[in-house]
Amino acid sequence: MDSNYLTPNFQLRQNARKALTENWGNAVLVTLIYFLITLICGFNPVVEGIVCLVISGPLMLGWSIIYLRLVRESQKPRIETLFEGFNNFKSAFV
Repeated sequence: MDSNYLTPNFQLRQNARKALTENWGNAVLVTLIYFLITLICGFNPVVEGIVCLVISGPLMLGWSIIYLRLVRESQKPRIETLFEGFNNFKSAFV
């Protein structure tokens, strides 16, 4: 693997801090909501199993979309974006 194509870790951290400069609160809030939903899904015997399996893929896709938009487009993290994964349910589930 050619090292000319690798981004050094310090530069990745610097880019992440720059993207999060004014977005720490929203980013943390969205992450907490994501983890609370997955935590409730895992500990609730009524919801456990198939329901957890069905919602985990779209939620992970939405969470990824949030951070990709934050870094690539400098877009503020929004809670509703967390649920955008359900718009692409079939590809998120598989």
